[in-house]
Amino acid sequence: MPNQFYIAALDSFINREFDISRMPKKEDQIKDLSFILKKPPVEAPFLDFLKSKFASNKALDNTLLGVEVEVEGIYTPVDFPYMWEHKQDGSLRNNGIEYVTFPTPSCYIPALLAELQEGLVEYNKPVYSSRTSIHVHMNVLDLTVEQLKSFVLLYLCFEKALFEYVGGDREKSIFCIPLVHAGYVGNLKYLFSMEDENRYQLKDLAGSWHKYTSLNLKTINSFGTVEFRHMSGTNDIKKLIGWLQLILSLRSFALTCSKEKLYALIEYLNSTSEYEAFACSVFKDTRELLTPFLQVAMEDNITFIKDCFEEIDKYSFNKEAFEKSSFVSNHNIKFPEVTEEEKYLRSLSVEQLQKELTGLAKAYEKAIKVEERRKVESLYIKIRDILIEKGEF
Repeated sequence: MPNQFYIAALDSFINREFDISRMPKKEDQIKDLSFILKKPPVEAPFLDFLKSKFASNKALDNTLLGVEVEVEGIYTPVDFPYMWEHKQDGSLRNNGIEYVTFPTPSCYIPALLAELQEGLVEYNKPVYSSRTSIHVHMNVLDLTVEQLKSFVLLYLCFEKALFEYVGGDREKSIFCIPLVHAGYVGNLKYLFSMEDENRYQLKDLAGSWHKYTSLNLKTINSFGTVEFRHMSGTNDIKKLIGWLQLILSLRSFALTCSKEKLYALIEYLNSTSEYEAFACSVFKDTRELLTPFLQVAMEDNITFIKDCFEEIDKYSFNKEAFEKSSFVSNHNIKFPEVTEEEKYLRSLSVEQLQKELTGLAKAYEKAIKVEERRKVESLYIKIRDILIEKGEF
């Protein structure tokens, strides 16, 4: 549960009165969010330089990103013209410095990270302490308000799974508060009920957003980006590339999926196979980067969404019709066949299933490793779901 200290600090933002009377005039013809900064979507300033010096990473695309890398132990600052700027950061110690990229196509970010690591190591002994972190800014000026809604909703589904990929204690950091723990129910409801033509509401909402949330929308007003604050300081470029792939997968899926379709997907999620199908359709080849026990990681967030957003209950839901819909076929969503384990569990009587649950509770107490507990939790959820279907839970 969230620390009461930062919940109190955020209270003033939760109940803010938003000015919904202002209507855009000339800017109303602009379909994306570029009206916020009064200029077209940003461009990479040194793209020709990057193309001449580096090969693009085929696993990434041309979405513009900005990366902030905090590192300590830099007694000899290193310059990286056309690639990185550096500045002092008061939150760091021992000659800590923050290196920041210019807006850059994501496919060139791995090369810039490698260049940074090599240059720093040549003159220093970089330290990535618990005080350091890596923030990724993703350009949203080319998105519509509706697409941004879909992106935030999709992010909420996988927030805990994304924290598990990052690892460490970032989920408990007061500088990276998960949205589900930030007391932002009112803010999120306001976002999802916002009409596309009243885009100035988004500017008001972003202005009230707190900087130290895991997905920071405050930067929409200042940079035209959303900021991912999850990643702790590291020189593991492979892990960072995976992180960028996960972020971009969310963006790509959100661009093709309306908020209403996402609600339908969320309403559909009940069994392990359905959670898995959802994740595979969103992340595709990068699904393997996330925990194999995805339903365990997602359930609390899905419950949070269902409890918070009344709109979900407004949609009549037909599971069979949904599986046969064009939306499912267009997104190539595959619903796995029932596994042998599930067939066996469904063959058991209610008494046998309840006995299995009792045994799992004892097994969970004895489990020491996280992976062992995850397996127990996963099996527990499967049995619980069957008992719910039978009306016996």
